[in-house]
Amino acid sequence: MRKDIWVCIEKGGNNCSAYAPAFPGCISTGKTVEETRRNMEDALAFHLDGMLEDGLPLDESGAEFPAECIRNAEDKDEEYFVLLHIDVSPIAQTVQ
Repeated sequence: MRKDIWVCIEKGGNNCSAYAPAFPGCISTGKTVEETRRNMEDALAFHLDGMLEDGLPLDESGAEFPAECIRNAEDKDEEYFVLLHIDVSPIAQTVQ
């Protein structure tokens, strides 16, 4: 099973940060946009794993483009919007 999640990656002075609006509190950082993207994939996989362990459903949250990202981007120097494809099959198998 694959879960599609929109992520906002912001480039700052010396690093980048990422967050997933559909999953408040799930964030990541990195030195480059690519490293931040990879770190965010790991953070989301860990977050989804926790949801499954807690018996929470993995609905379609995150698949719709978050309009708040566009509003927040107006005052940012560089912001990227990335649709990540998280494979939750291995996670679901270990929880069951």
